[in-house]
Order: sequence, then C-alpha cells, then structure tokens
Amino acid sequence: MAEITTKKGHTFQIDDEEYSRISAVKWHSVERADGQVYARNLKVGYLQRYILNADFEQVVEFIDGNSFNCRRSNLRVLDRSTVHKEVHAKLDRPARYLRHDPDGRWSVIIPGIGYIGRRETAAEAAELRDEFLSPSGGE
Repeated sequence: MAEITTKKGHTFQIDDEEYSRISAVKWHSVERADGQVYARNLKVGYLQRYILNADFEQVVEFIDGNSFNCRRSNLRVLDRSTVHKEVHAKLDRPARYLRHDPDGRWSVIIPGIGYIGRRETAAEAAELRDEFLSPSGGE
C-alpha cells in the first residue's frame, strides 16, 4: 500500500500500482463541514473519482466510510439513481420528517407541505406525523 500526502499534511492510502500515476498530480485537501476530508486537484477532480475514472453520472462511495482509504478495494461506483434509492430507503426510518429543535421539542415537517406541528417528545411528534400521513388525513 502506497500513500500520498497533501500540503496540509493529510495522508491518503492508495494501491501501489496507482502510485506513479497519482503522485504525478499535485493534490490538496478539501475539508467539509461534516469532518470528511478529500484529496482534490482542480484539473482532474477528486482522487477517488480519478482512480476509478468515474464520469459525471456516477458517484464514488468509500465502502468503509473512510475518505483517507482510496484503495480500489474500498471504492465502489454507483449510478445516481441507485444513490437516490438508498437515500430514500434511509428516509423510511422512525424519525422520518421529525426535527429535533434546539429547545428540546420536536417539529414535524413534511416535504412539499411544510410545517405540521410541534410536540414535546419524539413519540408525540411521530404520532402527529402518522396521523397526518394516514389515509384519512387525521379526520
């Protein structure tokens, strides 16, 4: 396993056979608000996309969630429709359409409709949401 290091000192793991091609490019670190760090070059784009030659319609995912692990075995290419399906599947969790407000209460916000109401607990807010989304519409 080879490594490249950006000017900011972030080290990214890559496959040995990729080293000569990747080290010929100057990489810098991009730090996102959520704490993820990526290697990027303004001409060739993000390191993980460069490694897999991913086109615009594809999304490159880190299998283990570690953006410093850019070895081919840790990268997978998905088309955007697959990513959208996975995101929507995650929305079917119990907290769907619930927002925990800074004051500790819970708001119900339905996309395309907006604010429905607010309750003291997540369970009460989920009950309001379920009542609103039921076929009878809470009537």
